[in-house]
Amino acid sequence: MMKTGRFTENDEGEIMIIREIKENELSELLQLYTHLHELGVPEDSECLQNTWAAICKDENHHIIVCEIDGKLVSSCVCVIIPNLTRNIRPYAFIENVVTHTDHRERVTQLPV
Repeated sequence: MMKTGRFTENDEGEIMIIREIKENELSELLQLYTHLHELGVPEDSECLQNTWAAICKDENHHIIVCEIDGKLVSSCVCVIIPNLTRNIRPYAFIENVVTHTDHRERVTQLPV
């Protein structure tokens, strides 16, 4: 997983850090996912830990997060998929886009 990030300010003047998730942030991510569609977080199990380990080791699987004041407030999954068409260029699949309800309409677009 990538360790560097991009810093910017939101409309409230809070510093936002956009970066890839760290391996030790699984529980924070699962809590954030409760703002997507889950009623609770999955039980810590061997299956959960194995799935998380596989995601973390997959160089084509990226979980991008937005951090404000040390807390994950938004995330999305981006999977890079190898491709044989379009001059053998990969494409990306984006899924599980979520923002904590307290931060919706506050996490603004990053400047280009």
